[in-house]
Amino acid sequence: MNVVEDHYRAVTYHNRVHAADVVQSTHVLLNAPALSSVFTDLEVLAVLFACAVHDVDHPGLTNQYLINSSKSYYDRTFHIPTKKFTLGLVSGYLQTVDYWRTISVDFGWKESNY
Repeated sequence: MNVVEDHYRAVTYHNRVHAADVVQSTHVLLNAPALSSVFTDLEVLAVLFACAVHDVDHPGLTNQYLINSSKSYYDRTFHIPTKKFTLGLVSGYLQTVDYWRTISVDFGWKESNY
């Protein structure tokens, strides 16, 4: 998660604190009685990871501002570079660690046999 945190910019809103807020509030939501038994551990991991990376490298400006200022890199959507970063991060992580054991240790979830 340090790698994810390091890729957030020091902007006013879409920063690492915002990401932590989204992860925490989603965690609370997923643990509500109505949802706590609905999702598998893998699904919960996917949702929380998506929350953590949803604004990685966000420039702190709106898409409309970037379009109006002719920033061609952002002419369609900001989230394309985020998807590339996320896929690269996941790919690298899965190749270097036994991630199922990491889940049970880092997040305190029960060991699962996948």
